[in-house]
Amino acid sequence: MFRLIYPGSFDPPHKGHLDLIARASVLADELIVAVLQNGDKAGQLSLEMRCKLLKQVCAGFDNVRVRTFRGALADFFSEEKATALLRGLRSADDFGYELPMTVVNRGLKADCETLFLAASPEYSYISSSLVRELLRLQKDVSPYVPECIVPELEDLYQEQAGKK
Repeated sequence: MFRLIYPGSFDPPHKGHLDLIARASVLADELIVAVLQNGDKAGQLSLEMRCKLLKQVCAGFDNVRVRTFRGALADFFSEEKATALLRGLRSADDFGYELPMTVVNRGLKADCETLFLAASPEYSYISSSLVRELLRLQKDVSPYVPECIVPELEDLYQEQAGKK
């Protein structure tokens, strides 16, 4: 079985994430979207909310499941009996960030391969930090976020801003 793990913080999920999920889901027998539980870095959205949103985003894919993980990605890779990790690249800068992590993961687990998918051009400029900033400014995020989660995200940010 060809099992891919797509790890990230997904804070919040956006159309670039969905594009990679859709493209990877046809390459793998199973795709695990793995949401990082990072105790050192508090996300804007709770872990539970990120998982809930991702489950909505992934609802149309029969071979995709959402999981959380804590600790070393190489350990989660072993636990899930994965074939490879999936990482998206928007630019050369992303590759410069991803390559050292790839080397470390291989050092921790020799068979921990990483596959890179280039972002589709129409999504190559989208990032979670861009979406968070637009939400903070109460601007329309529908061009950047899957339609199914736009209302929920906007409501969450309005609540955080004390507007609702």
